[in-house]
Order: sequence, then C-alpha cells, then structure tokens
Amino acid sequence: MEARSTVGAFQVRDSKLGQASPVFDLAATDFVGLLDATRRG
Repeated sequence: MEARSTVGAFQVRDSKLGQASPVFDLAATDFVGLLDATRRG
C-alpha cells in the first residue's frame, strides 16, 4: 500500500498493481481507521 497526504485527507493505492491501481481518497479519520485495521490483522 502506498499513501500520500493531501489537504485534510489521504490518497491510497495498492502498489503491487503498479500504475493500474485505482487511487482512493480517504478522509484523515478513515485513513487512521484503515491503519488500525491493518495492525489488528
């Protein structure tokens, strides 16, 4: 997974798919939830 910050949000994509990967725009709170979920497994 790759992520980059934008103003008040984050953009996330699956780096394994390369340039074909869709980019998802997430609010900062949703990005934190995504990180928490990946840490829990």
